[in-house]
Amino acid sequence: MKNLHVIQTDKPSRLRIGNNGNFVLGLVQSATASKNDSYTNQNIYITSDEEIKQGDWCIITDIESVLCGQFEKHRGTHQRNDQWKKIILTTDQDLIKDNVQAIDDDFLEWFVKNPSCELVKINLQSSK
Repeated sequence: MKNLHVIQTDKPSRLRIGNNGNFVLGLVQSATASKNDSYTNQNIYITSDEEIKQGDWCIITDIESVLCGQFEKHRGTHQRNDQWKKIILTTDQDLIKDNVQAIDDDFLEWFVKNPSCELVKINLQSSK
């Protein structure tokens, strides 16, 4: 099941998608981007089936929301069901400031080269 969600944002972001459908990091000019391309900022949210606790950030992933491109993100205070997924990694600076782990540059560079990726294997490590 899909656990990588790319969602448009009106806030600054290192990840952008051009009107040609290609992703870029920052303002890097690439062979797939021309000076005439316009870019839209994007955030990536990687989710988990972990239990959602009070205060966790999560998104709803029902098919209707996905098809409409309307994702909601909430902090674990909202009534949840199996369509809600816990956000465990992101490029969203607001969530990073609120202690959600940031996606590193190596992954972002890989993703730009492999944009069809929809599933990321997560190895959870307990912190003792």
